[in-house]
Amino acid sequence: MSETRRAVYQQKADAELDQMKAKAKELSARAAGASAGVRAKLLGEADEMAEAYDEAKKRMKEMAEAGDEAWDEAKDRFDGAWRALKEKASSIGG
Repeated sequence: MSETRRAVYQQKADAELDQMKAKAKELSARAAGASAGVRAKLLGEADEMAEAYDEAKKRMKEMAEAGDEAWDEAKDRFDGAWRALKEKASSIGG
């Protein structure tokens, strides 16, 4: 992948990660105003989403630091972590 396409891909991925981080914060904020039982459930889901976000962010960093030969493999790992994060967000209505 050319440097330009690589940079565009990484910028788009970073923006999408920022959106997911905002969704996780929104979930935590909703939990603050909820009843005790609902709060515990929402906070647990927010924690799970935060873990998935952290993994995707880690893979994003690896992708950004990867050399030309390793970039495609790093991208594949990021794509897997990104899919897991999106699935987690979908499973909790995010």
